[in-house]
Amino acid sequence: MILSICLLTLTIASVWLAPINVNNQRQFLVWIPLALVAAASALYYQFLTPMGLLGLGLLWLIASRATSSLLAGWKKSICMVLTIMLALALALHRWPGFNNPILISATRLSADAVPLTLYANIDKAGAGLIMLALFCKRCQSWRELAHTRGEIRWLAMWTIAAAMGGACLLDLIRPELKLPAVTGLFLWINLFFTVIAEEAFFRGFIQGQLQRFMRSQAACVGISALLFGLAHLAGGWRYAAVATLAGVGYAIAFQRTQKIESSIGLHLLLNTVHFIGFTYPMLSQ
Repeated sequence: MILSICLLTLTIASVWLAPINVNNQRQFLVWIPLALVAAASALYYQFLTPMGLLGLGLLWLIASRATSSLLAGWKKSICMVLTIMLALALALHRWPGFNNPILISATRLSADAVPLTLYANIDKAGAGLIMLALFCKRCQSWRELAHTRGEIRWLAMWTIAAAMGGACLLDLIRPELKLPAVTGLFLWINLFFTVIAEEAFFRGFIQGQLQRFMRSQAACVGISALLFGLAHLAGGWRYAAVATLAGVGYAIAFQRTQKIESSIGLHLLLNTVHFIGFTYPMLSQ
């Protein structure tokens, strides 16, 4: 199990590696062969079936066509719509063929918290990998990353304060400082199997496409945040409201920097503060 999870993690991280020039004519993308190895491992351990592999393959093919400069008009629009549908089907676990391993099973991190069950969602992470690689503008150097971090410093403080404060006012959580033994595992899986996938879709893809066709940046931020909140309705309206509020911060971070690392970093930071400093995932009602 751990091999497949590590390979997929390595594949997602490798998207940030620069392409390797081959014979000064072609560029070799490191993440593609790593993705094939990760898929082979998941097939071997039966976390992935041929049907699941078909879904990921279709998303990659259609999303690649959607980003092609050779495609335009209604054909491009159809590819974009199909990309959205496939990505959502995979991220929401509606596409068959995945047996996502459970890493933490019904564990209470505090006496008054809802039990935490943590999956390594291969379908969601796989879709996120494709969206990250094909649609997201990324930092090209450590200096650029440092500049991006500086751009959102104050925004991060206000976003975390607003989201955590709102969640407390809605009786979803309460302050509770802790450092569970599973903290490292949670942050690893949360980053590579949840945060990157969600930001690649809602910011890199959805907000990125909205910015191409809408003049109002505020509208792009609002739509991106609202859709992010709606995606969390399964947790109830209060949870969705807080997710929308946090989504505004993530969307502003992306709008300011135009780099996916800004929203990924802010999203992970907020989740870390929530996990360590407050009831997680929420109070039992």
